Amino acid sequence: RRLTAALLAAVLLAGALPAHAAAEDSFSTTLPVLRVGYMLDPGYLELDAQGTGHGYIAEYLTNIAQRAGYTIEYVPYDTAAATFAALDSGEIDVVPDCIKTPEREEKYLFGATEIGAMNNALIVADSDDRYSYGDVGAVSGMRVAVQGSYATTELFNAWLAENDLSCREQVYPSYEAAFEAVRSGAADATLYGDGLVEGFRTVINFASS
Repeated sequence: RRLTAALLAAVLLAGALPAHAAAEDSFSTTLPVLRVGYMLDPGYLELDAQGTGHGYIAEYLTNIAQRAGYTIEYVPYDTAAATFAALDSGEIDVVPDCIKTPEREEKYLFGATEIGAMNNALIVADSDDRYSYGDVGAVSGMRVAVQGSYATTELFNAWLAENDLSCREQVYPSYEAAFEAVRSGAADATLYGDGLVEGFRTVINFASS
């Protein structure tokens, strides 16, 4: 589901986080707060009942915060658009696990080191036997549930153009809404990053990010 490419956007801060705080007072209970905007991402970033982050990205962020002398406050959002709007307004400081695009590089500061890479995929319901893996031609005419503001959608549209393909895109506000559209038959497919989605299977891997 992710905003995908696992680069720490907009803050990780190529020096923007002062590393002196913990060194000056290792016993301080008033460490500055790093506000992290996130969308639930099982296995990568999810919170327990106490609000503690767990998963690959959470561990990465915790390690950075400990070294830099910060404490983390996780701020949940339902969509990528809302997450980046909060970043733009200063409501949060960091957006982890996102795709680096030329447009975003002009606007945000990305970490110098990638924390991972992933494929972006076109996925369909397991029960839908109309589509076989790798059948590029079948994409033409598909009703594809997309999230309009997601970089994954931009990558998909670029892939369509490169392959002289077209489809009928239907915009939904979140991944879950897009998944439900496919489950209900309102759409034929949707877009997702690395990872399995229960009840779905990949038919096309269209971009690595």
